[in-house]
Amino acid sequence: EETAFPPLDLLQSLANGKVTTEHTGIITLGERLKDELPGLIHQHDEMRKALQRMNDEAMKEQKHEYATLAKRLLQHMLMEEQIFYPAAIMAGEYIRLSLYGPPATIRR
Repeated sequence: EETAFPPLDLLQSLANGKVTTEHTGIITLGERLKDELPGLIHQHDEMRKALQRMNDEAMKEQKHEYATLAKRLLQHMLMEEQIFYPAAIMAGEYIRLSLYGPPATIRR
C-alpha cells in the first residue's frame, strides 16, 4: 500500500497530462515496486494457496460466507497483480519520461 497507492492516486492527474517536478518521488516508488514485485507475487502465491484451502474447507462445511470471502480476496490479489501494480509502475515511468525524456541510447 505504501508503494503502490501513491502512484495510483495520481493517475487522474497524469491522464490529464499534469506532471510536475513535485511528482518525482513517484519515480522512486515505481522503481521500488518493480524491484519488490517478485517478492510480492511470491507472497501472493502463498496467500493464494491458503485462501484456496479456506475456500475448499468452507465449501465442505457449507460456510458460504467464508468461501465468498476467500474468493473475494483471491480476486483482489489478482487485481493488484494485473492492474494496480503495473499501473503504479507505469505511473512512475510516465513521470520519468514526461520530465526527463527517454533514456539516452548508447552509440557503438
